[in-house]
Amino acid sequence: MTTVVVVVIAVFALVLLAFLVSRRRAAEQQLVERRRRELEGHRNEAQANEQRAREAASTATRKRREADRLEQEAERIKVDAAERREAAQDLDERSDRALTFADRHESAAEEKRTEIDQTGKRFRLRSKA
Repeated sequence: MTTVVVVVIAVFALVLLAFLVSRRRAAEQQLVERRRRELEGHRNEAQANEQRAREAASTATRKRREADRLEQEAERIKVDAAERREAAQDLDERSDRALTFADRHESAAEEKRTEIDQTGKRFRLRSKA
């Protein structure tokens, strides 16, 4: 009977050991599965972040190119404005010269008119006499 008790205890101990080992394996498998899901989640997050980074870099490149284009356009407009200012300055100078010449010619015309009037008066006086 002692042998039976020892065998029963040994079998019970083996069954208990097998049960504990299977629980331990199940717990480890659950842990591995949980870690795999976490790994997959982190990979997905990493891919999403990489995609956002590519989009942000692309947008930054596009904005940088647009800024460069606007700077070039602004420089071109600045040069064009300087040329137009210079042309306006030239036209102002021409206008001033033309007004000066007009004044001179107006003065000369007035002198000629005065001479004509004086000559006409002298001629009329002589012809009546």
